[in-house]
Amino acid sequence: MFFFNQIISYILYNLGYLVITPKSYSFGGFYHSIIYGLKLSNLKNKKNLFAIPLINLQESSLNIYHTDLLLRLFKNCSFFQKTLSLFLSINLNLNIIILLILKRILFSKYHSKYVHWIFSDYIGYSDRNNELDFFLKKLDLSYSALAKSDINLSNLYKKQKGKIVCFSIKDDNYSKIKTISNHLSSDVYKCKKSLNYLLEEGCKISKVGENLMRKFEFNHQNYQDLCYEKNHNNLLNKTHAESLFYFGSSSSLGLAAEVFNKKKFVINETDHLEVNQSTKSDNFIIFKKILCSKSKEVIKINELFKRKLVFNEDILIALKNNEIYLEENSENEIFDGLIEFYEHNYKNRKIKNLSNKEYFDMRNNYLIKNCNQPINSHYKDYIFSIPETYLNKYLI
Repeated sequence: MFFFNQIISYILYNLGYLVITPKSYSFGGFYHSIIYGLKLSNLKNKKNLFAIPLINLQESSLNIYHTDLLLRLFKNCSFFQKTLSLFLSINLNLNIIILLILKRILFSKYHSKYVHWIFSDYIGYSDRNNELDFFLKKLDLSYSALAKSDINLSNLYKKQKGKIVCFSIKDDNYSKIKTISNHLSSDVYKCKKSLNYLLEEGCKISKVGENLMRKFEFNHQNYQDLCYEKNHNNLLNKTHAESLFYFGSSSSLGLAAEVFNKKKFVINETDHLEVNQSTKSDNFIIFKKILCSKSKEVIKINELFKRKLVFNEDILIALKNNEIYLEENSENEIFDGLIEFYEHNYKNRKIKNLSNKEYFDMRNNYLIKNCNQPINSHYKDYIFSIPETYLNKYLI
């Protein structure tokens, strides 16, 4: 069925349709697959078809994410697109059921390439890197072109009046779900001063995220915490769609802003290459400090590029080897950065380009020397700004 699915994808593509399989089994993976899938269909001038997996093969469960947004995408299709999407989804889920059965009876042999030649857990495009996937080769992907383009799913939701801020902080409690991005965790109480500033500016703040997140004692008539609602996952996407901008953690929580084409102020980032896939200079980012374990001193950004400590994988290796440790942004770093972000975007304050230019010169030189493969070509197309107050302390 793998090659059957490939052939279906190829035929439909030539008829003007791109089949997208969202990674609904993964909270963050869903955003990656939707962002690239929808951008790709726009660039190739194709209509969307969705093969929606209803079974989580990785966890052998029915636990899937973002069902509300998936339904909105489905409802937004024409009758013909809905019919084809239903057919594709049924076919896909039959494949997944068979793979689930094989996974339980074959054990280690389940990972044999022969099994995955026959059955497939995706159809069309799904942000995968599969050497058997001839359809993916047919697409001739340009990640650079994808990075430069935008999507906006806000039109799937009703417009709301007022300056709504989508606020989310990933803390250590999230490790009960996944430990993969623990290095991006933050202390929500260090944002209290910044939230008060936004409230004084007439904003309404909605805190979104998982119900395992740390309780945050904060009271104001224009502040609400949606993390503990039964439908908190759906409310996260709804709040992003209706918001003026996003303020909070990096990882998938910040990536969601790109789905709805929202500006964002991201704190405690660590990666200087993918930078939460930011596509606008209006987006501001501040990074966790990286300290040398021996000297206990902050490694300045110019030294991070020299030591190749600017990509998450390299940072995680150095952390594991106890060569470095991370320090969160302070309350004042967040506050000062937020003011620069807000005043630039909503009070016409100009960015002082000198330090940002110096930073991007460093970054571009690093990319030329270390990321010159086609698969890494899109890093240069991610655009953002860093607050002057932050660069003045940590650039050199």
